[in-house]
Amino acid sequence: DVALLVCDATGPLDEAEALLARARRLRGDAPVVRVWSKTDLAGARPAGGVPVSSVTGDGLDALAAAVATACAGRDDEEAPACGARQAAALRAALDALDGARADAGSPELLSSRLREAVGRLGAVLGEDASPDALDAVFSRFCLGK
Repeated sequence: DVALLVCDATGPLDEAEALLARARRLRGDAPVVRVWSKTDLAGARPAGGVPVSSVTGDGLDALAAAVATACAGRDDEEAPACGARQAAALRAALDALDGARADAGSPELLSSRLREAVGRLGAVLGEDASPDALDAVFSRFCLGK
């Protein structure tokens, strides 16, 4: 939904401009947020992006705000990776998790609801959780008899 284009603030600006143009072509209508990294090493901060330093942590709040702004106004219907089948599976997974919360007092019901949620999420991701994988996860929990 949002692309972060991380450019080295100490590198050549023309290369960063070419990367930005390419990212915008590839992303279509999805927003592209340019992030200038290594600003603690750069003498001047380039314009037109969010300056950050992973060493000092400067700019991380501004980056979070820029991503939130880029995402603002987008709803579930606009999400390109979420079709009607995936949206239905996500709603079913949420329903199963709500049921798991309600059934938290019963280990057997909780286990069943969590398995259902995992299965629904697997459908969204194009994966099916095998019984062996689920048994490995749930073997670490005491569910009672």
